[in-house]
Amino acid sequence: MSTQSTATSSRWERFRDSYLLYSFKRDLIAQTSLLIFVVMVLAALLAPWLAPADPYDLAQIDILASELPPFWIDGADPQYLMGTDSQGRDLLSTILYGMRVSLVIGFGAVALQATLGVCCGLLAGYLGGRVDAFLMRLADIQLSFSTLMVAIVVGALFKAIFGGATYSDYAMWLLVLIIGLAEWPQYARTVRASVLAERSKEYVDAARVMGLRSRRIMFRHILPNTLSPIFVISTVQVANAIISEAALSFLGLGMPETQPSLGSLIKSGFDYIQSGSWWITLIPGLVLVVLVLVINLLGDWLRDVLNPRLYKG
Repeated sequence: MSTQSTATSSRWERFRDSYLLYSFKRDLIAQTSLLIFVVMVLAALLAPWLAPADPYDLAQIDILASELPPFWIDGADPQYLMGTDSQGRDLLSTILYGMRVSLVIGFGAVALQATLGVCCGLLAGYLGGRVDAFLMRLADIQLSFSTLMVAIVVGALFKAIFGGATYSDYAMWLLVLIIGLAEWPQYARTVRASVLAERSKEYVDAARVMGLRSRRIMFRHILPNTLSPIFVISTVQVANAIISEAALSFLGLGMPETQPSLGSLIKSGFDYIQSGSWWITLIPGLVLVVLVLVINLLGDWLRDVLNPRLYKG
């Protein structure tokens, strides 16, 4: 126990004296962005307890209360702080539940991207030769297809084979699969470039001389030294995945309106803007903008902190 406590305290001391924490304490934008992001994530996770109503429970939806304005506009109902949507659902509740869906899709898609991209990048950079050529040409082919195109093809095939009802049941995980498969080359190229710089260093040669297997050298020795660019690209890709989900849902290729996400909420209220019910689209849109903005700001800060070319005196 004493050895473990000593190791834990040593790691904490290294973190406390690190430039990462030093920079974070002196960057007000990074602190504010992290605070807002943590609040939004906690609000999404605690949606069943924080939301005034359950948007999935039909018994709590009053169609006669549809398109009620937020509390600061005349004609509002104090029961609905942010108003209601076209289906009579409490807009605050749907935003909390919808934000949770968008975050699950964003982090799930990035986890799939990172798994595929890191493995392919390690293999391409370390083995080289035909393996490198094959994987990089595969990445080039994948990059020629946009996320929207992949979503159209996969979504159409899934609906044709299994039907629209089944698609609605598995829409969230299907979007994770689509966005993950469409964006993995971003990781593969970044990791491959880092591996090419690392594999010629002395510690890799020493590991080979010791007779270690290639898999262990790649994952236990080279991969930890390529984590900095992976962390940076992950923050960008989470924001991109959330935007992709919102765009696909807005075009009718993502989450159905019965399962709210930020994108489907924006789409559901788009037809009611000219009739005066602007809040159905504007409020979820603002939440989406704030969520993506704070993630991008954290990504920019992390990129600057982990950039070895910048002076860290």
